[in-house]
Amino acid sequence: MSSQPQHEHAFAPMHSSASSESAESLPTAAVAPAASVPDASALPIATVLERSAMPAELDPANLPVAEIVGQQAVPSKNRPDLKSHLEASLPDTASLPTGVPEQNRPAMSPGETPASEVGGLSEAAPATSVLMEPTQGTCLATAPANVTVAETAVRNCPSCGSVLSADSQFCSDCGYALPEGAGGDVPMAAPAWQEAAALPSGTLVANRYEIASEISRRPPTIRYRAVDRQNGQRSVVLVQQAVTATSSDGSSVCIGRFRLPAEISTQWPELGWEIALLEQIHHPAWPRVLDVVQDNHAVFLVEEAAEGPDLWSVFDDPHLSMIQRFELLAQFCEGMKVLVHAGAIPEYLKPELLRQGSAGQLMLTDLSLLVPLPYPAQPHLATTPYTPPELILNPTEVDGQSPLYSFGALLYALYLGHELTESDFERPWIPKSLVFRFPDAHPAYARLIMKTFVREKEHRFPTDEAARSDPTGWDELARALRHTGRQLSIVRLDAAGWSNIGKLRSNNEDAFALWHSTQGFEERLGETFFAVLCDGMGGYEAGEVAAAMAIELIRQRVLQSDYAKPLLTTSNQFSWDAEACRRFLFDMLREVNQQMYQFSRSPQGKRGMGCTCELLIIHGNQAVLAHVGDSRAYHYSDGHLRQLTRDQTLVNRLVELGQLTPEEAEHHPRKNELQQALGAQPFVEPQTLSVVLKPGDWLLVCSDGLTNHVDHATLTEMLQRADSAEMCARRLINLANAYGGSDNTTVITIRCQ
Repeated sequence: MSSQPQHEHAFAPMHSSASSESAESLPTAAVAPAASVPDASALPIATVLERSAMPAELDPANLPVAEIVGQQAVPSKNRPDLKSHLEASLPDTASLPTGVPEQNRPAMSPGETPASEVGGLSEAAPATSVLMEPTQGTCLATAPANVTVAETAVRNCPSCGSVLSADSQFCSDCGYALPEGAGGDVPMAAPAWQEAAALPSGTLVANRYEIASEISRRPPTIRYRAVDRQNGQRSVVLVQQAVTATSSDGSSVCIGRFRLPAEISTQWPELGWEIALLEQIHHPAWPRVLDVVQDNHAVFLVEEAAEGPDLWSVFDDPHLSMIQRFELLAQFCEGMKVLVHAGAIPEYLKPELLRQGSAGQLMLTDLSLLVPLPYPAQPHLATTPYTPPELILNPTEVDGQSPLYSFGALLYALYLGHELTESDFERPWIPKSLVFRFPDAHPAYARLIMKTFVREKEHRFPTDEAARSDPTGWDELARALRHTGRQLSIVRLDAAGWSNIGKLRSNNEDAFALWHSTQGFEERLGETFFAVLCDGMGGYEAGEVAAAMAIELIRQRVLQSDYAKPLLTTSNQFSWDAEACRRFLFDMLREVNQQMYQFSRSPQGKRGMGCTCELLIIHGNQAVLAHVGDSRAYHYSDGHLRQLTRDQTLVNRLVELGQLTPEEAEHHPRKNELQQALGAQPFVEPQTLSVVLKPGDWLLVCSDGLTNHVDHATLTEMLQRADSAEMCARRLINLANAYGGSDNTTVITIRCQ
């Protein structure tokens, strides 16, 4: 298999050339033993015979005028068309009468066996196939009843057109693989349809549709990208099939909503089959038939075209959540079930073949890949890494479950981020295990691969119970895709918290608390995280009391709210709304502030007591934050660290007004003078915000004991180098102390996985 993604013949079976094989392996013309010598004038024209199978009494010298050509091993790319070769080698015999004397017959080319020697072949001599062509003017009657002759045609590769040897199972030029059993022993009838001539770019069809480029071919049809010049240059797909000149006599057939020339049938792979199929399926995954037109001895099917990004781009789009991406895949699976019930399946699926349509849904862009169910005995298929094995190895087992393999290959390629190549397989149709290559792969995604991208059909979807309602497995796969999208949208959290007194203080006025809950039930995985950090102020003991009191009041209110349900119960009635959560945190901190302020004015309280506050709630992949004071919260994503909160200090306000530079603010004597703090004044205006998280992100919540000594660049480096939240928190605490440790330092780190 080539390492290039576009190579589509990776699994073509490698056979040796048939040129040296004996007559026993060559196709044998069935000639029934004759009781008497048949009349030579009654033999048919253009007959392939095995000399060893000819009746001994039959003298080839008495046969009608014909040139006998021995079968030779000619490389397929250089092999001439046999009929053209014979006609070119024959003299002009138009004037010769029937029964030309032997001396007037054309001379034999070098290497040919004289016809007079045919009857004298010994048993040990190898039998050679011969092709007999009459000269012009020769008249032959029909074959006698006691002589049976099998007529065969020269086989050409459906992909590149090279002539295939008699028993070849693949094309030695391009690697195109034929299904097992489609060898030379099966006569291949010439197609009954008219071959269409390809149209160049810029051709105008029916004075309306302008050809842009060719998409694909599957005889007798050719598929093009085109634009509708009468409908705002809308993109369409044209499918062309040639018809004979006699089709203009008015005879027609009705297929769906359209009338077509009678010579176009509804048999696959003709144009009528595709029209009939699309007319009976109504799903966004499949294009609508827009029109059918006839122009210059060809009929054109006009189909809706998908103009959006392909599946590679969809999965790279940062604006689409995992839920949205997998919903698109689930909807396409539902469309696959509709297609299967209509009696068709695709040969294979690839990410670049699926594009978003006008309504945003995924559509298959090349319908020449569709084949009918029941599956044809001898279709011409190009074996790709995405082709289900039974389509090549055992066509009798092909059913609506077969494309699950191709869909799994598509998912595997999306996970790898590149087209599948030979290096992704242990053996043909046996991919390397995803979980052994990537042991940390998400279990839900790994299960999708293991239930689709597997050679044995019995290991694919559906499970036994789901098969009762849908034996094809597409319904169960759609449900599994939606479930996987939900699970992938929930970031797994690795969290740690540390607080240290520092090098210059005798007590720690900082405080923090974490609540982390993970639960899974009914195939739903839930992760909820609460964190609160307070940095006390007001002098010895007052700061400690304020920080501890704020955390306790917040704890009580949070645990009594609906937002604590994921922490305390398995109820699935909780509905998350980030904006509603922001309002809840805003109101709660204002209530806590008033209660603390009233306490500070009471005999039990301490005047001047107060604290900063960072309150964080994470549910699924969304984080909501409320902030008062000069403690900070940071978000690290895609290599960049961003400060989420603004310091509510006098000096920072002067910077915002342009009266101080950030460098001057770092050394200003009133740098730590707060404008807002819980309990210090009757009213506060908390800052609230929300953030969407994804795997690889970090959240950092800290007191000013860290940011007074560790700059932005160093914080970024520490997050990039840390292997865990615990490691990161410890390093930051130690670094703050190493750079001075002038204040208490508290750090909460959350790593998203």
